[in-house]
Amino acid sequence: MTDILEITDLEVTYQRSILALHGVNLRVAKGQITSLLGANGAGKSTTLRAISGFIGLDNARVNAGRVRFRGEDITGLQLPRTIHKGIVLVPERDKVFTNLTVAENLEVVATSREEGSKWQQIEEEIFVYFPRLAKLRNKPAGLLSGGERQMLAIGGALVCRPQLLLIDELSLGLAPVIVDEIIERLREVHAKTELSMLLVEQSAAVAFALASYGFVLENGKVELEGATEDLRSNQKVLDLYLGTGSTGRADYLANARRRFEERANV
Repeated sequence: MTDILEITDLEVTYQRSILALHGVNLRVAKGQITSLLGANGAGKSTTLRAISGFIGLDNARVNAGRVRFRGEDITGLQLPRTIHKGIVLVPERDKVFTNLTVAENLEVVATSREEGSKWQQIEEEIFVYFPRLAKLRNKPAGLLSGGERQMLAIGGALVCRPQLLLIDELSLGLAPVIVDEIIERLREVHAKTELSMLLVEQSAAVAFALASYGFVLENGKVELEGATEDLRSNQKVLDLYLGTGSTGRADYLANARRRFEERANV
């Protein structure tokens, strides 16, 4: 399987002195959903921001290593050139324009406005993926719930027609039922488009429910990688992220998997 993204020995420093990434190696296969799992402060968001070109906004820089997208070296490439290349990030914070309506948010983030029926088709496609947003199209984004804002942010990213979608902390602060709905919608997007995705998560249950391959980041370094089925049974992952001492966490994963399988068979 061809890799759409390849990161080699990546080092990132903040404020010229704080080393956040210590030689990260990571790849995303074309058409695959990949997860980057880690605790808060592990360097997950820094990795996404280095890929997407947001890193220049954070007083940070790449010191060493390479980021290759579709075989091209894009190390240090900044916005908006990364978007033009086909890389779009759904950030952890500042997801939407709160003073604009849902429909206006979708329109304003388009790389180039599609006039007439073509733009209308794109907009309606997003509302098909996220029917909850269709009912809210004229509502200001500032009045949406956290889950609705996340859906709108993902919808806006899809309007840009990405080849690689990066999502930072998909489930953070959201109710499990909303997380389930968003995961289901992303699965529908992937089934229809085979869009490559890199998902950053602190929740192993969420990461494993969506991704087929995963990396575990600790203290700015990749400590584990493998198919999610293998990571589920890895003792270190069980101890750190699923909690073998907590039957509740294990039951949550089992129940989540059962819900997704039931929905897939409907």
